[in-house]
Amino acid sequence: MAKYGIVIDLNKCIRCRTCMVACKIQNNIPPKARGRVEHYRMRPVEWEEGIYPRVRRIFIPILCMHCEKPACMESCPADAITKRPNGLVVIDKDKCVACGTCNEACPYGVPFLLEKADKCDFCSAARLDRGEKEPYCVRSCVGEAMIFGDLDLSLIHI
Repeated sequence: MAKYGIVIDLNKCIRCRTCMVACKIQNNIPPKARGRVEHYRMRPVEWEEGIYPRVRRIFIPILCMHCEKPACMESCPADAITKRPNGLVVIDKDKCVACGTCNEACPYGVPFLLEKADKCDFCSAARLDRGEKEPYCVRSCVGEAMIFGDLDLSLIHI
């Protein structure tokens, strides 16, 4: 069985955030409303290093790592988070009680709460289960910096 993953070549990434917008559109995540925090299934971690005039901006997109032993899944009291045979960690929104323990348990702080918990699932229901070859963020990447595939095949060479 495949073990899916996304590799992001930060040397090709142009920091345009098209992947974040594509994800938001594909997964119908609402735009920021007054008094609410903006939510994305993918979020950038950014910082600057160096001293003027030699300053550079670091940008690292963070998304669900689909961990071997997901802490979010183990912490969920409603058993709403499961790991598929292909390695994808998904949330069943019908079972989710929106308690937030998944976010607290995740070492990457990935799951977030709207009405229910949500996180990156590589567009499993919206695309992969319907025969599409890649998540929408990968398909939309302007810099062709994102590669999606089976991590067990060792075909990913950057």
